[in-house]
Amino acid sequence: MRANHQHTGRNAAIVSALLAIVLYAVTIRGTYVYDDVYVLRQDQRLKDPGQWGKYLTEPYMPSIDLLYRPVTSLSYAIQWWVHGDRPWAFHLVNVLLHAGVCALVALASARLAGQLAAYAAGLLFAVHPVHVEAVANIVGRAELLCALGMLGALLLVLHRPMTFGRAAGIVGCFLLALFSKEQGMLVPFVVGMAWWARNRVDPVPLEKAEKRRMQWLAMALCWSLAGYIVARENYVPLRFSWDRFFLDWTINPMIRARGWDRLWVAVEIAGRYAQLLIFPWRLMPDYGVPITGWMVHWNQWPIYAGMVSLSLGAAGLIVAIWKKSAPATICLVGMALAYGMVSNLPTLIGTIMGERLMYLPSAFGMILLGWALMRLRIKGKSVIVVMLLILGSVRTFTYAHLWNDPVRLYETVIAEEPNSLRVRIVLAEEYRRAGRLEEAANVLADARRVLPDYYLPWLRSAQVAMDRGRLDEAELYLDHAEKMEESRMDHGLTEASPLMLLTPARVELDRLKASNRPK
Repeated sequence: MRANHQHTGRNAAIVSALLAIVLYAVTIRGTYVYDDVYVLRQDQRLKDPGQWGKYLTEPYMPSIDLLYRPVTSLSYAIQWWVHGDRPWAFHLVNVLLHAGVCALVALASARLAGQLAAYAAGLLFAVHPVHVEAVANIVGRAELLCALGMLGALLLVLHRPMTFGRAAGIVGCFLLALFSKEQGMLVPFVVGMAWWARNRVDPVPLEKAEKRRMQWLAMALCWSLAGYIVARENYVPLRFSWDRFFLDWTINPMIRARGWDRLWVAVEIAGRYAQLLIFPWRLMPDYGVPITGWMVHWNQWPIYAGMVSLSLGAAGLIVAIWKKSAPATICLVGMALAYGMVSNLPTLIGTIMGERLMYLPSAFGMILLGWALMRLRIKGKSVIVVMLLILGSVRTFTYAHLWNDPVRLYETVIAEEPNSLRVRIVLAEEYRRAGRLEEAANVLADARRVLPDYYLPWLRSAQVAMDRGRLDEAELYLDHAEKMEESRMDHGLTEASPLMLLTPARVELDRLKASNRPK
C-alpha cells in the first residue's frame, strides 16, 4: 500500500508540476516589476562577483533591511553571472521552482492521504491565484525556495524508517529554507510535529539504530537553529527585532498600533488572508495605508472573518489531535506557524501584509483541502475539483499576464483599488522613467490626495517638477514635505524620518536654480 501511494504520488506530482509550468509560462515574457527594481536592478553586489561574499555577512537588501537570505541572493547573482541582464531567465527559474513546490505538495499529500488527495492538493496549489505574486515577481523566489525546503523536509520525515540519508536530507532542506527566507526557522517545529502526529496514528516502535538517527536529527536541527539565532542576534545589523525608527508607517502601519489594536489588527489581517485563500476575486501587490491601518475596523468584515477563521482553525486542531488525524494536525499546525511569523504579532516585520507571504501557509492549506475533499462522502467530488481548477486557472492566468507589463499592472490595480498609495507611487516612477512627465505629475497629484500627510508623494512630485523645469513648483513641494516631517517629529512620532531623502532633492534643486541664474 505504501509503495502504491509513492507511485501514485509521483504521477500526481508530475501532472501538478506540468500544469504549473503551462499556466505560468506566460510570465516568462515579463520584466522587472515592483520590488524587482530594488533587489535586482539597484543592488551593485549582484553584478560584481567580487562582492558576492557580502551576501553572507550583509542584509538581503543594501538598506535598512534586516532580512538575511544568502541562498536567494546568490541564486540571483549566479544567474546574472551566467546570462546577464535577461529578466526572462529569472522568471523561467521562478516558474520551475513553483513547479517543484507543486510536485512536493502532491507527494506530501500522497504520503498523508493517498492518491486522490495528492491530485487535488497538487493541482489546486498549482492554480491558486494568490501565488501569482510569488511566482511572477522575481523577488518571490525567497518564498519558493523556502517552501521547497519546508516541504522537502516534511516529505522526508513522513517516510519510515529514518535512515541517515533521510536525516541528512532533512537537515539540508532545513538549511535551504532557513537561508532563503526567515520562515525556514519553522522547519524543526514542523518536522517534530509531523513525526509526533504520524506516530500517534501508527505507533511503530523505533529500533535502536533508528532511534539513534532520530536523536542525531533532533540535535542537528536544534543546534543549527540555535546557532543561527545566536549569530543573528549578536551580529547587530541582522537582528530579528526591527527598530520602529527604520520602518515606513505606510508600508507597515502596525508600528503605530497601540494597546489591543496590536492584537486585533493581526486578527483583521488573518481575515483578509482567509478571503484571499477562499475567494481571491481581487489581487494586488499593496495592502498598506490607507487600505489597511493601525486601528481595528469594527465596522468592516475582515475583523469578523479573522475571528471566524482563527476560531475554526483552533477548534479544528483540537478535534484533529483528539481524533488522531495526522494530516489535519500537521497542516493546521503548519498553517498556524507560517502565518504567525508574518502576522506582525510576535514581532514587527517590514510589511503589514502581502500576497506572496501566503505562499507557504497555502501549501499546508491545499494539502488540508485535498485531504478534506477526499473524505467527503458525496458524489461529484471530481466535478468540484475540476470547477475549482478551471476558475483558479482563469484568474491566475489573467492576473499573471498583467505582471508582464508594470504600467498596465499598476493602472489596473489603481482602477480596482483607488486607495492604493504605493502602487500610485511606483506607477509615477514608471511614467517618469519613460519620459511621460505630465502623466507622472497627475498620478502623484492623486497620491497626495489619497494620503496628504505622507512625505513621499510630495518628494516625488518635486523630482518630477524638476524634470519638467518647474523649479518654483518643486521648491513648494519640498518645503511642504520638510515642514510636514518637522511637525510629525515634534509630535513624538518615532517612525523613520525621510529627511535624509529630502536633503539630496534639496541639493539637486539648489544646483538647478544656480545653473539657471543669469551670469
